[in-house]
Parts: sequence; structure tokens; C-alpha cells
Amino acid sequence: MFEWWESLTQLERIFAYIAVPSTVLLLVQVILTAIGISGHSDADVGQDGSDFDASGHDGFDGSQDGSGVHDGHFDAASDPGLHLFTLRGIIAFFSIFGWTGIMISRNNGGVALSVFGAIVAGAIALFVIAFIFKWMMKLQSDGSVDYKNALGLSATVYITIPPARSDKGKINTLLQGAYMEIDAVTDEETPIKYGEEVVVIGLSGNNTLVVKRK
Repeated sequence: MFEWWESLTQLERIFAYIAVPSTVLLLVQVILTAIGISGHSDADVGQDGSDFDASGHDGFDGSQDGSGVHDGHFDAASDPGLHLFTLRGIIAFFSIFGWTGIMISRNNGGVALSVFGAIVAGAIALFVIAFIFKWMMKLQSDGSVDYKNALGLSATVYITIPPARSDKGKINTLLQGAYMEIDAVTDEETPIKYGEEVVVIGLSGNNTLVVKRK
């Protein structure tokens, strides 16, 4: 390993500084996904403003009037297009960017060619990740997932959930035998931050969960 590092040019070392930590993070995400800590969907999905709220684990008080959700906001969030700039996508971009730059440079590519090739390869990785998660999102929205089965489940916050349903965050939870990353909102007055434990108390729309702190 030391000999390999010593054989790198200054440009290749810059690529390596980017590629190595990004690859480590990517591998960690794959491992966490495999053991069920991380979810498998990075796309934001929004539907109508209907609500199904519940006060706790034992009983649920549902309504379909959408009074607790701002329709305009969630309609804007329902864009079916690609979501490129997700955490996984960005990590994949830098990982592929770095290794591609090293490969081109070590095959006698100049600085400009190495950087350009690295950017192109990273962008391709970004699009591939986006397409994969869009496809996964489509599988969920096609009805293969019944989000009512999430009611009462415990979950971990993956992306901070803003207060008072001002915007969506994301949670990771086990649903129908699979670990998923699902949109979530909360009625609490303070943000629920990454890593906090929550419980699902209701539905907002067809595939956004309402949660509260445990």
C-alpha cells in the first residue's frame, strides 16, 4: 500500500484523497443497508394532502380531510423527476470521480483529460444512483407497499424532520419485511434530528408518515 501511494503523482494523490474516504463511506452505506440500518430509497415522493392521524400505538383516529397538511407544499414535492443530489448519489460521484481520475492519469492521461474523464464518470454514477432509486420509488408507489402497516412502528430519523409539518424528513424502519427509507413529517414544535428514535402515529397522503419522538 505504501509503495502504491509513493508511486502516485501529486494529481493522483488528490484524486486518492477524494476516492478513498468516499469509497469507505459508500461501503459503510452498503453494509448498513445489508444489515438493515440504512434504507434503500433516496427519492422524495409526495401525494395528496389527505391525513390519517393517530394518537398512539393502541388506537388510531383517522381523517381524510387533509387539514393538517399544506397541499401546495406536498404537491410541489411530488415531482416524479430524478433526484440527483442525494447523499448516496454524491458519495458515489466522488468515489467514481476519484478512482477514474487515478486510472486515466496512470494511463498517461494529462491533467485536463483526467479531470474531465473523472467528472464524466462521476456524473454517470450520479445518474445511475438516481435512476435506481427512482425505480425503487416507483415499485413502492405502485402499491407494493402498504404504509398503513407502518402505524405504531419504531423508526430512526435519517434526514432531519422539520417541525410543524413545515417540510419532510426521512426515517428508516422495517416495513413488510424490508428496511425502507420513507418520507416523514411531524407535528412537534422542534426539529427531530438525525439518529433520534421516533414512532409512527399516522399517515399524511399515501406514502408520507407522521411521527413523534419516542
